[in-house]
Amino acid sequence: MPTVNIDGKEYEFEGRPSLLQWCLDNDIEIPYFCYHPAMSVPTNCRMCLVEAGNQMKDRETGEWQLDEEGKPVVRGGR
Repeated sequence: MPTVNIDGKEYEFEGRPSLLQWCLDNDIEIPYFCYHPAMSVPTNCRMCLVEAGNQMKDRETGEWQLDEEGKPVVRGGR
């Protein structure tokens, strides 16, 4: 099952509903400006304060890359 990393903790997430709605349903606080479940995606501002992307793996070792502080290195995504 796919996982997401939020504030250093991993959660299993299938991709539906939206990640923000899933976080709200699971009492995970994410700052947001104008999201409402009754609004369609194009009418949302899409300025949520999150870093989204895929965690990078070292091609030689296959291990997840970490920065100097031990946090995951994330490559920007869609």
